Amino acid sequence: MAVDDPQQQQLHLLTTVTNALTNAADALHASDDDAFAPPTDGLSLLDAKNSLLLSYLQSLVLLLLVQLRQVQGEEAGVASIGSAVQQKLTELRVYLDRGVRPIEGRLKYQIDSALRAADSSRRDAHAKAMSRVRKSQLLNEYIDEELSSAPRAQPSIGSNKTILDGGRGGLSQRDREKERERSEYEERNFTRLPAQTKKERREARRKGQLDRRDIFGGEDWTGLGGLGDRVSRSVSIGRGGREGVLKRREKRRATEDLPRSDGTGMGIGDSFEKRRRTLEARAARKAMKKR
Repeated sequence: MAVDDPQQQQLHLLTTVTNALTNAADALHASDDDAFAPPTDGLSLLDAKNSLLLSYLQSLVLLLLVQLRQVQGEEAGVASIGSAVQQKLTELRVYLDRGVRPIEGRLKYQIDSALRAADSSRRDAHAKAMSRVRKSQLLNEYIDEELSSAPRAQPSIGSNKTILDGGRGGLSQRDREKERERSEYEERNFTRLPAQTKKERREARRKGQLDRRDIFGGEDWTGLGGLGDRVSRSVSIGRGGREGVLKRREKRRATEDLPRSDGTGMGIGDSFEKRRRTLEARAARKAMKKR
């Protein structure tokens, strides 16, 4: 039983190797010979490593075949072949371990740099080929768009929803954002929102007038605390506006037009006038007390 187990293992291993070699041979015959040939601009160290590995695998398969024949009882001339194969395997293993591996470790940086350069050059060539301008396609598009006499669809007059009041007004940034959100919702959910009723349009118009109180000069001044409303009132005077301005002026306290200072402090005579008014007020209060 102990002899049968190694024999079965060797038979199974030999069958696996035979199938692999058969598939590899079929692939070599079916494909181009240049596809498996070493590249002309490759690294000689890597080519030598591949050749040594291939020779090592071939010798290993031959050793398995020799051992299988020895198990089957064919010992005539097999022992000498087995020793020669073992010597060849030892020689190839020394080449790989003591020759190729140390040199590959020392030249690892150069090998990696060469491989990266080769990969980047292939990627650059592929990118250039993909981004190459297709002149014929561009020319056909230009002819179809610019030189074609066929009628093209154009938006009708009045279809632009950003123009309101017959061209005297337009949608604000806030209204455009609402329209954009509505369109995105309809496209995302594959549905159409119901149109506004007369009541909703009236409410929206009234709300729009309230919202446009802070819009001046095409800009929205809502965040500045009603600045747009104050600017609108300052530049526009409605019905009765002039009378209101006159009444407010009459209610103001009459002030004397004193000499202006130069901005550095009190002007000439200001302190004297202030002191004189203070004394007059004090004298008037004393006179009132005596009465």
